[in-house]
Amino acid sequence: RRLPPDRTQHPRSLLVAVASGLLKQGEAAQAIALLQPAISEQPDDGLLLLLSRALAMDGQFDAAEQVLEAVKDREANKTALSGAKAHIAFLRQAEGMPAREVLEQRVQQDADDSEAVYQLSVVDLASQRHAEALAALLDLFQRDRGYAEGTPHRALLEVFNVLGSDHPLTIEYRRTLYQALY
Repeated sequence: RRLPPDRTQHPRSLLVAVASGLLKQGEAAQAIALLQPAISEQPDDGLLLLLSRALAMDGQFDAAEQVLEAVKDREANKTALSGAKAHIAFLRQAEGMPAREVLEQRVQQDADDSEAVYQLSVVDLASQRHAEALAALLDLFQRDRGYAEGTPHRALLEVFNVLGSDHPLTIEYRRTLYQALY
């Protein structure tokens, strides 16, 4: 009988793929358990960013922010750091909000309830429902630009940071936002 290989011995690309897959499945604790030993052996900015995301998804916001401070090449990872910080901020914000079902009900009862629409979009972002959140934020921006001193516009830009500029949703919604602005 063969023993499973030591997880810390996996090549970096396999480690990233497995940890990313775990995060997509909502298995943040397992991703943390996989990443921490690898990082302690050989710190790597990409792995640190991934660990920060896992910690944030696990509700360990302060630890996630501390891990981001350990990223060495801040200039090369500027966009990724900005996205990670925005992701943590959305997760923190969503923690104190009503349940998704409550917010959906409020929006169904009053589609012009800007606060409920915004809160629902933040809850969706925390649940990685990016398409729904972007659609709601763009609609809110177009309908109520002045809501909370331009919060929908800032939130859209932060979501673009979270997803990255090459993400199909970023490309689509950035174009639509630009058209709405001009």
